[in-house]
Amino acid sequence: GASTIAMFADLIIFILFAEIILRNVDPSVSIFSATIIARITSSIINFKLSKRAFDARDLKKSAIFKFFALIILQLLLSAGIVTLIYKLTQFLSKTAIKCIVDTLLYLAFYKINSKYVFKNKKIIDNEE
Repeated sequence: GASTIAMFADLIIFILFAEIILRNVDPSVSIFSATIIARITSSIINFKLSKRAFDARDLKKSAIFKFFALIILQLLLSAGIVTLIYKLTQFLSKTAIKCIVDTLLYLAFYKINSKYVFKNKKIIDNEE
């Protein structure tokens, strides 16, 4: 669904920036910068797709605020945990660490979004 598409977009953008464009930059800077760019892009994709999937055309501003507040929290947790593990291990790739960390974060935040942001919204079939 929406979370899976957003997760792949996030990973691809992260790889592009952290492992290619910013590969010669200090790991703390490259991980944080790549995470911000990837997460902003993927959160917009996720929000737009989730809004359609949950028949949430009438979402209140408070729900939108909650969604993006959770994205910022998730972004900070991801960047911080990935940076910490990368600096502690020094042999694992940034991308491998991110895959593990973000999978766990996506599972947790999917549940949080379903319960608090898109609550009382039913999932609808795609209108294609």
